[in-house]
Amino acid sequence: MLRWLEEHLRGPVSGPEGPILWAALCLGFFFLLRASEFLPLGYIPFSRQLKGRQVLLFSKGEQCDLRNLGEADEIRLQLNGSKTNYNLETHRNHYKTGEAVCPVLAVRQFFQKYPNRYLGGVEADEPLFRTPEGWDIPREAVQMLLRRAAEACGVAGHLGSHSLRFGGASALWAAYKDASVVRRYGRWASDAFHTYLWEDREYSRGMSESMIKTSLTPTLAKANLDEGNWQACLAQVQELQEGGIAPDPQLLTTAAVACGKSLQWQHALQLLTEADWRAQRDVGFRSAVEYTLRRAKQFFAAEVVRHGRPEAAPEFRGVEQPLSRKARLAQAVTRLAACPAGAWAEALGVLEDVWRHRRAVNGQCLRHAIEVCGEQAWRWAIYILDQAWARGPPPSVEIMNAVLGTLRLAWRSAVQLLEERRHATPKDRVVRVFLQQMLGPRRIPPLPNVLVYLLSYNLVAAAGTERWLT
Repeated sequence: MLRWLEEHLRGPVSGPEGPILWAALCLGFFFLLRASEFLPLGYIPFSRQLKGRQVLLFSKGEQCDLRNLGEADEIRLQLNGSKTNYNLETHRNHYKTGEAVCPVLAVRQFFQKYPNRYLGGVEADEPLFRTPEGWDIPREAVQMLLRRAAEACGVAGHLGSHSLRFGGASALWAAYKDASVVRRYGRWASDAFHTYLWEDREYSRGMSESMIKTSLTPTLAKANLDEGNWQACLAQVQELQEGGIAPDPQLLTTAAVACGKSLQWQHALQLLTEADWRAQRDVGFRSAVEYTLRRAKQFFAAEVVRHGRPEAAPEFRGVEQPLSRKARLAQAVTRLAACPAGAWAEALGVLEDVWRHRRAVNGQCLRHAIEVCGEQAWRWAIYILDQAWARGPPPSVEIMNAVLGTLRLAWRSAVQLLEERRHATPKDRVVRVFLQQMLGPRRIPPLPNVLVYLLSYNLVAAAGTERWLT
């Protein structure tokens, strides 16, 4: 549909409104915008619409002006707020796709045709998507275009301006298969975004083969093992865990009782630890572990388990109990430590899970997440640092040093980061670590360039490291 729209809105018969409509469609799709964020609505405040000054083009990290718009390879949006984050500024960016359907190319051609709407122009503070005469682009025009494209592509069903957000979310899900990325990029405050997602056809490839090979033996039936055979019980639990399935509480209870009869209290305690990591708090299972420990004369451990279990009431049986901050942070540290290098999306999902439960992330979590990002995903390391500053508590100098360690390939960003945080962190330690990393045996930039940047930001003098530099 987007390719059909691109051919008709950028063709020779598209008219003067063609670049405007095409840029609006691209931004709505690629940035998962709500209709009220780029189209006029009578009951929405005027300040919610995109202005020209909020849409910026960049070339190799440097902001473009009207003279070099043709060199742009990146677009950045500043979103002032939405129904889920009132008055909270958010930034999103995209790079060139290298194809005809490209947000950078669409917006670049739009500003080349209407330069007064770009940053610094006389119309930069007015709504971005207006006709050449100055009238707002109506929402119905976008809806009509989407319906025409759907009919041309043989897609039935009702489509509206909000379908761009639906489509963008589904495309992002199809590309990454990571719900946390879709939720974060689309700025959803809840799990409501799942209703937006449509599965692509390739997602089901191999699904039928996997379904037919899957054992359909109910999990509860596995609990009917001989309670005296603790090895068989543990094998069933391990089989489910390796398949990504949480063992049923009844199976865990049976395994704990079997361990108790054989005095294998260490295995029962290990089962309890793993269940706590999954926030699986069942009263019957914890009571079975306590029984196993007492039978093995491990009274101190039994008391710890007894004080840690929830109320032994029927309404609590089988209900997952909320984790404390300490337990949730321990769970987060364990998950982050298991993340492979470069799995930044998984690391961000772990941090977002802690923040979503209104918990403050500790330094250990931040350090693990930044190490997972590494040098190849240094932008996400900076994003984690920004989120830590915004949500608190302020990150320590060690966290700053960890972020600087990922910026070996982006030393200009490292200098800018030092400048932004110069009033919030001890300069002597941070600048010294920065210089050690940038000027060491693996230094990337030439030495004079680093010194010029540091001196231009007055960082060397502020940190008192002139003697160390000499």
